Amino acid sequence: GIVTVIQPGLLLNGIWFLGIGWFLLAAAEASDQAFMVDRVLREIPVADVMQQNVPFVDSDLSVADWIDSHVLPLGQRCSLVRKDQRVIGLITMSDSRKISRDRWSDTRVREIMTPLERLHTVTPETDLAAIVRNMGFYSINQVPVVDQKGVVVGWIGREGILKTLHARSNTRS
Repeated sequence: GIVTVIQPGLLLNGIWFLGIGWFLLAAAEASDQAFMVDRVLREIPVADVMQQNVPFVDSDLSVADWIDSHVLPLGQRCSLVRKDQRVIGLITMSDSRKISRDRWSDTRVREIMTPLERLHTVTPETDLAAIVRNMGFYSINQVPVVDQKGVVVGWIGREGILKTLHARSNTRS
């Protein structure tokens, strides 16, 4: 591109070649970085970074009470919903937007939650790379971790993955 720019009458072609070269270099660097992140994430099982003390709410709690007692004071944007000590689903802020605010007091979280059967779950042995791909593909922010007996033992969220990546990148040379 530089050689073409300095030749008489080829200035525009040279600028064009420089732009293409810069674009290809940037794409190659981004691809290299994505490959390195994927490689690091493949080495980390979910069990090492999952959050075990997950916020639970009772299925009979009203949406208004959930927001007043969990979302606003604690900053929890989602909670697992349980009935009789068994996890039955997940409630998120997105779910609360499904109904008008004036119905929050009369609506139970179980009525608007995503049932456990419809959630994308992983096992403690799953590597983080697979979870990141699923989070991107399905546009989800957290994934329940289920053991071999089908019991929810924790969850992994985008924030946890970012913290893990940050910590790993600060410890590598």
